[in-house]
Amino acid sequence: MRIRKKKWVEPFLKLDHPTYIKEPETLINQWQSTFNKGFLHLEIGAGKGDYWLNMARQHPQALWVALEKEETVGAMAIRKAYAFDVDNAFFIIDDASRITEFFGEHEVDIIHLNFSDPWPKKSHWRRRLSSESYIDDYRKILKPDGKIIMKTDNRQLFEYSLVNFNQQRFTLEEVYLDFRDAYYEKINKLDAITEYEQRFIDLEQPIYRGIWRKHA
Repeated sequence: MRIRKKKWVEPFLKLDHPTYIKEPETLINQWQSTFNKGFLHLEIGAGKGDYWLNMARQHPQALWVALEKEETVGAMAIRKAYAFDVDNAFFIIDDASRITEFFGEHEVDIIHLNFSDPWPKKSHWRRRLSSESYIDDYRKILKPDGKIIMKTDNRQLFEYSLVNFNQQRFTLEEVYLDFRDAYYEKINKLDAITEYEQRFIDLEQPIYRGIWRKHA
């Protein structure tokens, strides 16, 4: 769903912000050396930035980069970052189809896909972030043992992704059909809950989660 652009967004994004990377292509193959951090996490489709910011705060030793194509929600995330005391979180506003222009071969440790648009119509399957064309790009930028972590409330998208990642030579390491079940309390402490995700938890709807590792 497209968000109506707000009047404040354009002048806001013209300003310089500590977390906003306006020309990410200039950092290709230099992200970790530039910011002197460990593991490089990339969240694709970051929305308003709740997961990105909370995970950056919980894991300050790692580098957290968020990518979102919608300018308005991206601006909201960048503005929200001022309330967080983090120096390891950076935001890109652009389309996921360009990630190989921003990240070099084998540069990213972990890709996060959180509650991606399911694009339910069959004619829209190419737009899904777990379609073959996107997975090809993920393989290029992920390190040899890199991972993809996906969460969704949409069972059909999750089933589609399970098949696609397997066909594209990713090994399924963990799968949860109700990730926020009380049994996984220990895991929950390591994974931020966004406001969007909390709605599904309150409605007692299952959260599907998978972890895939890249292999040759």
